[in-house]
Amino acid sequence: MDDDDEIVTMRPVPGHPDVMEIRISCPDATGLGCDIARTFLDFGLKELQGDVSTDGKWCFLIFQ
Repeated sequence: MDDDDEIVTMRPVPGHPDVMEIRISCPDATGLGCDIARTFLDFGLKELQGDVSTDGKWCFLIFQ
């Protein structure tokens, strides 16, 4: 399976060894970005920034 085929990927951010980038590709739903961000917070993770892109059917989210 290639990186492009994976639904969730995690990788370190270059130049910031303590920061991970999480990329999620999944079917879109209303409030999905909020739900995922809230789940990260519930598990004690800090979010530095986030980006959401959607075409109405699929959603691509990036969190750092």
